[in-house]
Amino acid sequence: MSRLHAFTPYAAEGQTIAQAIDEQMQSLAADDWGFMMDHDVHLTTPDWHPAIRACIAHNPHYGILTVMTNRCGELAHPWQMQPNVDVNNHDIHYHRRIGKQLLQAHGTLVVDVTHMKRKMNGVAIAIKRSVWDELKPRLLPRESILSFDLKLHRYARDSGHLVGVMQGIYVYHWYRADGVTHIS
Repeated sequence: MSRLHAFTPYAAEGQTIAQAIDEQMQSLAADDWGFMMDHDVHLTTPDWHPAIRACIAHNPHYGILTVMTNRCGELAHPWQMQPNVDVNNHDIHYHRRIGKQLLQAHGTLVVDVTHMKRKMNGVAIAIKRSVWDELKPRLLPRESILSFDLKLHRYARDSGHLVGVMQGIYVYHWYRADGVTHIS
């Protein structure tokens, strides 16, 4: 069975986000998955790792999976935003309750978003190593952090890989909650 490796990529000076991700992905076996998260993400359930592995196991035809969240950039589609969540509530207990409820209600349910007009937000992305290896020549070395997620989604779609959103995996995303950009 494939393994899931979680990491938060960090692009050092002179390095693109794709290069930083590639450094992590190269340590994975071909059938393994990398789960990359923004630096300002909080996973809302203690069993997030086995829950994501279960989503992967029950939905093997996907090459990329993303998550539900409370807030993300203006370019992201509403399909990734959990409805009826107070985006200005930063009480982590509030968000952990939502995460628990969604995991219980939706479990391993994945919704296909491959052909959505608006592309995924990169708050947290699971990608199979073999899919990454196929797409990375289009991403290295030029993609900036500000467009990486949108282009990853488009390149996956154009290469015939399915992109899905895990309905039972919800993360709290700080993303500019203080009115300041999250990338310094």
